[in-house]
Amino acid sequence: MKWFLALFVAGAVVAGGYYFYSHRPAPQKPAAVVAPAEPLPPIASGPGPVASLMPQAPVKRFAPKGVFFLLMPVSVTSDSGVVGIGQGAKVTLVSEKGKTPKTWRVTDGQTEFDVAPDHLTNDLDIADALLKKTQDAQAAANAGLRTQQQSTSDAQQLAQQKLAAFQAALQQQQAQRLQQQAGAGQSAMQPAQPAASSTPATSGKSSSNGSVNSPFGRPQPY
Repeated sequence: MKWFLALFVAGAVVAGGYYFYSHRPAPQKPAAVVAPAEPLPPIASGPGPVASLMPQAPVKRFAPKGVFFLLMPVSVTSDSGVVGIGQGAKVTLVSEKGKTPKTWRVTDGQTEFDVAPDHLTNDLDIADALLKKTQDAQAAANAGLRTQQQSTSDAQQLAQQKLAAFQAALQQQQAQRLQQQAGAGQSAMQPAQPAASSTPATSGKSSSNGSVNSPFGRPQPY
């Protein structure tokens, strides 16, 4: 009976061991360690580094009330003549005149004149661009005028040099002509030398025509 009980216990142990071995959980692989991601910086809703990267509209600059600038040049006729006022010139409103068409009376500090409102602007950026354009055009005109004046001066100087050379050559020719004329006059004023006679004159003797040879060279009758 003891042997039977021992065998039963051994069989039960073996059966229990086999059961637990066959139903054991499968071994799990170690999970990979993942480094935590760095947190993203918060998006700024107000002014800050992110907001400064966004394109911003340029800030408009305007002149004070009543101050305008000409969009185009204007010619003003006055008692003293015609006055030209360039584009970009600063003017001040004096009064408003008329309704259809509307006209404004403005002044640049020296001359008052009428101008249409659409020929004026109070935008300082536009006024600066117009003024620079006027200054560049004036500088180019002045440079062209200086070049023309220099060319005229060079041409006048060259003409004067040619005239001086011509006058010097003319004076030299006149001096040479006067020297030649003076030499010819001196040659004409010298007396002619008498030709030598082959027969010597004999004083007091008669010639073949019955006259006596005078020592003075004129035959005298006897």
